[in-house]
Formats: sequence, structure tokens, C-alpha cells
Amino acid sequence: VIWLLAPTILYLVYKRLQQGLDATFMARIRVLAVNYTQVAIFMLWWTLYVLANALPYLIEVKDNPAENNNQKSNRLQLAFYAVKASLISAKGAIDLMAWITSNDPRKMRSICRPKP
Repeated sequence: VIWLLAPTILYLVYKRLQQGLDATFMARIRVLAVNYTQVAIFMLWWTLYVLANALPYLIEVKDNPAENNNQKSNRLQLAFYAVKASLISAKGAIDLMAWITSNDPRKMRSICRPKP
């Protein structure tokens, strides 16, 4: 539901801002674009995470006479367990990416510069 609702709401807000707010339109469009970027980043991460959780249970393991289905299923679950672990460890980098896209790099440079 969120995957459909968030972009729809952002689009409706964009259309509403386009209709009647000329003086502050560019500042508001920038805020809208930043929020849309953050929503897109987080939606991508959550989509990958949900798929990594769901795919081991949705993929059918084919029969192979050399090994039983339980062994193949365990290998598949271990592979997706590694993907989930990678996605969880990348969550901090995703949060950092969303934060960097929402802030002006010139302002960040002035914040990080040591004061005399």
C-alpha cells in the first residue's frame, strides 16, 4: 500500500503546488523533490529487503536425484540469508545517502570545516 500511496501523494502535492503558489514555488518544489528522492531511496531498500525475505519461500526447488530437496532448500535459504545480512548492514549507508541528498553540499562543507 505504501509503495503506491507515497508516490501518488507526492504527485498530487506537486500538482497542487503548481496551480497556485508562484512566489514560493521553487523552494517548495525543492523540498518536494528532496522528499521524493528520500521516499524512492527507502522504498527501493525496503523492496529489496522484502524480496530477500519472501523469495526463499516462493521459489520452487526442482528435483535432482543427486541431492534431496531439503539440502537445496537450505542452500537457497542460506544464500538469501547472506543477502538479507548485506541489506541490513547497508541500511546505514542508505540512511547516509538519503541524508546527503536532502542537504545542500555547500552547507555541509561549512558545517564540517573546523572553526579557527
